[in-house]
Amino acid sequence: MASREQPAGQADSRTAFRFVLLIGVLSFFADFTYEGARSVLGPYLALLGASGTIVGVVTGFGELLGYSLRLVSGRLADSTGRFWTIAIVGYTHRRLMGLVLGGVTRNLLANVPLPMLMHH
Repeated sequence: MASREQPAGQADSRTAFRFVLLIGVLSFFADFTYEGARSVLGPYLALLGASGTIVGVVTGFGELLGYSLRLVSGRLADSTGRFWTIAIVGYTHRRLMGLVLGGVTRNLLANVPLPMLMHH
């Protein structure tokens, strides 16, 4: 039987393609989760009794922090050339915050006097 070995360049190309595809899928699910949660923040705060001003200030401040972090991390990536390191740190940070704040959110929602749909 003849072996089906690939030239080194073709194997590297397939590995790179798989990596980029994996990062794309990871980005899709991260954005799906993040945008889904962010879209209900305003109505959720209003449901808890927050005024329109409070909802606007909280969501606006969150947007300000997000865009500020993008500006800082973008300039850092450009100056250091460590694009992948900064991207991986960003995704890792997002997952860690989801774990940390997810537990806090679950406890907070469990004590809210309003009926909530929760899934474990």
